[in-house]
Amino acid sequence: MPVRDKLFFITIIFFICSLFLPSLQTLNFISVVAVIIVSISYSSFKDKLQLLSQRRYIIWMTVFFILLILSLFLSSNQKAGFRYLDSRLPLIYFPLSLGLIHLKKDVRDKILLSIAILVTIVVSICLGYGIYRSVTFQNTAFLYNDSLSEPITGQQSIYISLLVNLAIYIFSWFLFYKKQLRYKPLLVLAILFLFIISFLLASRNLMLVLYASTLGFSFYYIIKQEKYLEGATLIMGLLIGVFLVFKFFPKTINRFKELSYTQFQFQQTGPESHYNMAVDTGQWNGANTRLAVWQCGWQLFKQAPLWGVHLGDKKAKLMEVYREKNFQFAIRTEKNLHNNYFDIAVSLGLAGLVLFLVGWILLPIRKAWRHRDGLALLIMLTFAIAMITENYFDRSLGSMLFGFFIPFLLSDKTSKS
Repeated sequence: MPVRDKLFFITIIFFICSLFLPSLQTLNFISVVAVIIVSISYSSFKDKLQLLSQRRYIIWMTVFFILLILSLFLSSNQKAGFRYLDSRLPLIYFPLSLGLIHLKKDVRDKILLSIAILVTIVVSICLGYGIYRSVTFQNTAFLYNDSLSEPITGQQSIYISLLVNLAIYIFSWFLFYKKQLRYKPLLVLAILFLFIISFLLASRNLMLVLYASTLGFSFYYIIKQEKYLEGATLIMGLLIGVFLVFKFFPKTINRFKELSYTQFQFQQTGPESHYNMAVDTGQWNGANTRLAVWQCGWQLFKQAPLWGVHLGDKKAKLMEVYREKNFQFAIRTEKNLHNNYFDIAVSLGLAGLVLFLVGWILLPIRKAWRHRDGLALLIMLTFAIAMITENYFDRSLGSMLFGFFIPFLLSDKTSKS
């Protein structure tokens, strides 16, 4: 590996490590600056201009960010706008640095494999500490959801669960498509282990995406490769694994039971449901809370459908709708819209949503599809689906992950197609 690739490799791993240490903000800042500097110095300005002409999605990404800035200055609460813009900065500095380099595919893949290994190590530590606390306090609740991820990483389970999904995809791609790869049994063990971790983290959306992807790939592998025995074994192993995990770790089931309790009244004052408590109709849960805030968001969107209510004013305007409906639970907990697309539509209007969808979703997916890069395509689709139930951009980690992975996954693509 050339020196510049080694340096790039080191800075990327340094950056990913810093994401698991959010309390050390200086470390994260240094790692981001290192990635930007190394990316900018990776190739000449002429090469970057050529890549920009080939990667039109970078232009759309840039225009989307410019609209964010304009929306900030049109806001009546610019202080809040600057705070929201700060968490969205990865959406510009990663595309204009990382997005304008050309990596060799084997270098990109080695970095992805290293990221997957790092994620596996981190969640292993989380599980170890969770088991220790469960034994010490005689309470298995420490093995689930945020209680599993936050003590070690300082991050919510939804973000760690997203990384676990990506790690499973990466390990699986190496397992099935790298013919000369050593240590394949270790990859199998790592994948099985990460499936258990995914279940314990209990992020419903990402779990469903993972299971659907696994089943879809299994059927594809059976038909395309004519590996009937291997494919059937993969499906059977998944079903057995899910059964055993449900059997020995039943608390996660509560997360799915919530989906049958979707009725709500804005004025209800019941407690917020938790995976460690019985679910009933008087609670606010992940399902009915989202339905309620989405209804409020739709009402807010209709006030300014073209350009939105502006970035700095979106929270205050949403709280006004909550107060109008006497939605005390949402006011007390300051609920956001729990949908990245809805948040963009409310704050930037249809103009912002179109720019985002084209620049960050449609064109990158089109590029991955035309280059037959199934791994990149699956990761992008996972990000796209994950944002249906969460607002990733209001937290810096969400923007970091999204802003980093999309340009990085396409860093080996050079054609205009």
